[in-house]
Order: sequence, then C-alpha cells, then structure tokens
Amino acid sequence: MSCTCRNTKYLSKKKSIRIILKIVDTVLAVFFCGKLKSSSPPLKVRKILIVKPDHLGDMLLLTSVFRLIRERYKDAFIDIICGMWSKPVLDNNPYIHTIYVINNSSANRDKSGRIKKILDYISTLFSAIGSIRREKYDICLFMRSRRGNMIYLSLFCSNAYSIGHGTAGFGPLLSYEAAWEKGVHETAHFLEILRPLGINALPDDLFYGIYPSQDDDEAVFSYWRDNFSSFDKTVIVHPGAGKMEKTLSIDKWKDVIEILEKNGFKVILTGGSFEEQLLRDIASVSSSICAGLWSIPRLALFFKKSSLIITVDSLSSHIAGWSGVKTVVFFCGIGDRRQWRPLGKNIKILSLDKQCSPCESGCDNMLCMDFDVNILSELII
Repeated sequence: MSCTCRNTKYLSKKKSIRIILKIVDTVLAVFFCGKLKSSSPPLKVRKILIVKPDHLGDMLLLTSVFRLIRERYKDAFIDIICGMWSKPVLDNNPYIHTIYVINNSSANRDKSGRIKKILDYISTLFSAIGSIRREKYDICLFMRSRRGNMIYLSLFCSNAYSIGHGTAGFGPLLSYEAAWEKGVHETAHFLEILRPLGINALPDDLFYGIYPSQDDDEAVFSYWRDNFSSFDKTVIVHPGAGKMEKTLSIDKWKDVIEILEKNGFKVILTGGSFEEQLLRDIASVSSSICAGLWSIPRLALFFKKSSLIITVDSLSSHIAGWSGVKTVVFFCGIGDRRQWRPLGKNIKILSLDKQCSPCESGCDNMLCMDFDVNILSELII
C-alpha cells in the first residue's frame, strides 16, 4: 500500500519546533506509514473514538459536529477522550456514550507546576489506555490540531481508521491526514476531518450542543424570578477567561458597568467561584454578583434570560452564542477571530487589529485589549 504522508505545514511559530516535528515525522514515516493504515473507512462501524484534550470553549465548539457523526453512523457508539476540565461541557449530551479522562499537560491550565501536570497526564493516560485497547474502535478522530494532539493513541487502536491533522506532528500514524486550511473557522477544521467519512456540511449549518435538564430549567427559572424578574433591562457581564490576558483591565470593566447602568441596565456579573474577587473589584454598588452558582447548562439558561451579554473571547462567548441573546465580545488578539469567533448570528465582535496578532501567547502590554469602551454606548441602544 502506498504511503499517504505529505509535506505537512506545522502550526508552531517556533522554527526549532517545526524542525523537530519534521525529523520525528520522517522517522515515523519509515517505520509506520502504511503499516497501521486502512485504505478506506470501514463499511461497518460499531464504535467511534473522538480525541479532544482541549479547553472548555474548544469542546463546546466540537459539540456542534456530534449530530453529524450520529446521522452518518446511526447505530455506532460514540466515545470521547477529554481533559477533566472540559468534561462538564458534555453534561447530558445525548450523542456521547463513554467519556475517558486524560489530562493532557499541553492543555492543562491548572496552577500546579509543570512536573505535577506531566505526572497527572501519565497517570490518567495509563488509566485509560487499557479500556481504549479493549474497545477495538473502528474509527478514531483526532480533533486537536495543535501541540498535544495525542495522535500516538492510534498505536493502541491499530485496527481503527484514524483521521486528524498532522499540523502538530505524528501525521504518519494516521490512516488519513486531513489538509488544514488557514483562515477558516475552527468548525471548518472539524469538518475537514469528517469529510473522508462522507460527512459534508458547512460551518454556517452548525450549532452548539448544550442540553440543560428539567431540573436545570427549574433552578434557573426560580433564581431569576426571585432576583431579577422586576427588571426590564438586564445585562450579564462575564469578564473572566481561561487566560486572563484575554480580559479587559479592572478600570475598563468599571467603565463598562458605568456605561451600562447609565443606559438603564441592571448589571449582573457572572463567573466561577475562583473569579469572585475579580467580580467584586469591578462591581458597582448596584451590580449583582453571581459567582460559582451555575453548571455550564445552567449558566447557558441564565444567559438566555438576559437582554444583553458583554464578555470576552472565552467559553462565555460560546455559551452566549448558544443563548441567542444579543452579545458584544471584546475579542483578544491572541487568537485569530476568523478561527475562534463564537457561533451565532446575534454576536458583535469588537477587535483591535494589531500587526502582532494573532500571537497565540500574549504579552506584557496587551495593546490588543486597549479598547475605548465608550463604543458600547452606540451598540446597546
């Protein structure tokens, strides 16, 4: 069988990393290319494994394609590998059968040291490998295109037809290496991986998969009725982000709240329990603080009851996209807005085009977040 390896374009901005990946892939191509591969997707598919060791927002974007996989393979079990941090996104998801937790150190934003993260990675990896080998998957989909793509797991699914991007190396271990197109939305990259399976869709056809339960709905309804039902205009301000470089300064958030209140809005500040101090630092006397109260499905329902949402490029912007509520997002220059903007037609993206964007790392100055927040006065009328 001929080798399907190609001249991969690696995404790392560091030349040294790209050289290392090229060397590694060249060696892998000698030993593995064509040996682990199936020539085409299997006709009978009983079990599918999705590998997605990413953050919360990335996982929420991925939920948009689960429905497509189920429609293509109606009788197959769909299992997934994710980090413990993104597992809450999958609450009540009707398409996922089994969840395996592997805490990939490349995606781990825990404040613990690097050594502890690596040990956690190894521990969770070995806990999951036995189950993965026993399941004998027919298809493996590697849905991370950056460092830590975990394509090496195809070695433990040797009979599976494996698809992914080789943009962070290990492409020779795949049955089919999907081409990665620059300048498109992240969901388009998911569709690049699904296309060899005969799954065809457009990013505009996709929507998030959040599935609140009846208990979630009743809990949020009761809380809103007891605290905010008397207000005609409510705005949720969610200032936090997984990378705090992506948020505005405290002074700018205070200005945002002042503008909103001058325009007659009741301001509700939301965030995790670990963000409570940030919310207190920016709150006005009239603001309400809701820190650490909600699971992801409940936060989504809570967003849906508001009149307006103000947030940043993070999980919150994707939840806002699901809610359908008018949303303003202060978008950071760390990421490419063409790739990472939230799904939804009621989203207004504010961004400052800087020559260094997208940088993928942030800097001390963060001029890409130096917004004149007075623009909100024009957008919220």
